[in-house]
Amino acid sequence: MNKLPNILIVDDILENLLYLEAIINKIKVNLIKAHSGFDAMEKSRGVELALAIIDVRMPNMNGYELATKMNSERIGDKVPVIFLTANFFSEVELIRGYNSGAVDYIFKPIDKKILLSKIHVFIDLYEQKRTIADNAMQLKKSADELSIVNSSLKQSEEKYRSYIDNAPDGVFISDETGKYYEVNAAACTISGYSKEELLHMSIHDLLPEDSRENSLDQFRKMNNSGILKADLMFKHKDGTKRWFTVAAIKLSNTRFLGFAKDITEHKQAEEALQESETNLAKAQRIAHIGSWEKDLETNMLKWSKEMFNVFDINTESFNGKIDPILKVIHPEDIIDFTKSMSFRDKGNTPSIEYRVIHKDGTVHYIFEEGSIEVDETGNPVKKIGTSQDITERKKIEEELRSSLTQLHQLGEYIEKVREEERVAISRELHDDLGQALTAVKIDLGTIRRNVTDDEVLLRVNKASVLVSETIKTVQRLTARLRPQIIDDLGLDAAIEWYTNEFILRTGIEVKLKIESDLDISPEASHIVFRIMQESLTNIVRHSKATHVSLGLNKSDEFINLTISDNGIGINEPEIKSKRSFGIISMKERAASLGGTFDIYNEKKGGAIISLKFPLNYKRGYENINL
Repeated sequence: MNKLPNILIVDDILENLLYLEAIINKIKVNLIKAHSGFDAMEKSRGVELALAIIDVRMPNMNGYELATKMNSERIGDKVPVIFLTANFFSEVELIRGYNSGAVDYIFKPIDKKILLSKIHVFIDLYEQKRTIADNAMQLKKSADELSIVNSSLKQSEEKYRSYIDNAPDGVFISDETGKYYEVNAAACTISGYSKEELLHMSIHDLLPEDSRENSLDQFRKMNNSGILKADLMFKHKDGTKRWFTVAAIKLSNTRFLGFAKDITEHKQAEEALQESETNLAKAQRIAHIGSWEKDLETNMLKWSKEMFNVFDINTESFNGKIDPILKVIHPEDIIDFTKSMSFRDKGNTPSIEYRVIHKDGTVHYIFEEGSIEVDETGNPVKKIGTSQDITERKKIEEELRSSLTQLHQLGEYIEKVREEERVAISRELHDDLGQALTAVKIDLGTIRRNVTDDEVLLRVNKASVLVSETIKTVQRLTARLRPQIIDDLGLDAAIEWYTNEFILRTGIEVKLKIESDLDISPEASHIVFRIMQESLTNIVRHSKATHVSLGLNKSDEFINLTISDNGIGINEPEIKSKRSFGIISMKERAASLGGTFDIYNEKKGGAIISLKFPLNYKRGYENINL
């Protein structure tokens, strides 16, 4: 908003000031009134004045002195002065007035029209002067701004040139035919050509034959649209094909500015990733296993392709929510499946098996496991996992379980037959051979009493001793085949008898700790006895032990047999070996009791054999530890 021009009126007579004010108020100006020279100096100091109207005759400081003093303080900004004076004045006074800054005189009494006319002239002159000053100032400001702009432009050009020259990406300027006009160092590096070579070439020279048409089509589109952004294949100077991402813009009809970046490694990584994803999809298809991901904030699911085959769901009907999945889950497994999908604890999630029903009505078994991923604050954000169709495996397992059951039943039958054979052989040895040998011994006694020939008597005695030894051997074999002591006196007596025999045969010390009054069935007792026999036989053969501890006790409703030695122990491969028939046989016998059999090394050395089975186990097969 423009300010009003300032006009100073000075007169020592108040009536004259009021009269002047009344005249000048008709003009849009700002009046500054002063009643003396000193008052005028004080009020006008620092104020830009368009005109001063000053009475010549004033006491103390007349008009000429005021004008001279006032303009002496305004270097380059002189105030035009109209003096008010009487009708008569000397030529000396006239010259003095003009020297002090007077531009005109008005004689009293004042003619209003003349005064207003003169004021308008000086205001116009002031406005013109101010306009010129403003224009000059604006011109100077514009010149300063232009200087700053030119300096900035120069700096920008220098920065731009520095950026172009040192940019990590290739920069080029070409014409509409693709001929290079300017290239930077990076363009030379990624193409393999020097700057001089490139400036004698065009883009077409760098295009491989098999991708040239596609690349040229992209450049034709750029000519039409003015913009290009594409991944294109180029030929390096060494003959290798490389991928560049090219972005270009049309500067004019004959000039294009472009940027090129070598993305060969990125493309190769993409191709490797794509191949890896393809191989993963193949592997998932072969293994009937799919992968999935659940966003725990949105509860939205992402599936791999194989997941649709596992659940027999169309891709069109899957919206990333759980609802389409629940429709194919077996009704009895929906609760377990929902709990598993809602699991949010950190780390691996519990694995789960459930069933899904395919469109053809077949029931498929799914094995699922996953893990929770957390953000930097430790909050769960994502759940990832796999779902595998294990229907075929389930069938194989069932067939294997059936086969194992049959094998075990066969093993039990064979063991039963063997035990019956042992009983039969034992009985025949005892009843037939034993009785026959006893009869022979009696006959030899009768002969000895009736023979007087010393030589014959010697032979009879030798035969009698041999028969007695044979009878003992028959008794020992009979006891081993079927220890009658188990049926007569129980398992604890049989173990004590056998270990005493074991000590005599091997010299290995055996310490027994057997709980009394254990009510174990004869059938189970014989099985426990055979496991004990096999264990002690293995200790003699392999352990190099000098001491054995054997314990038999009851814990809750279970019977525990523990045999430990101070030998060299047993290594893990021997325990797990399919050729360790003794261990396999003991495991089979333990399984026939519904129990478990384990063998492991003692920390202090030696091995420990452990058998545990229920006291009131009813005979039948359970595959517990095979």
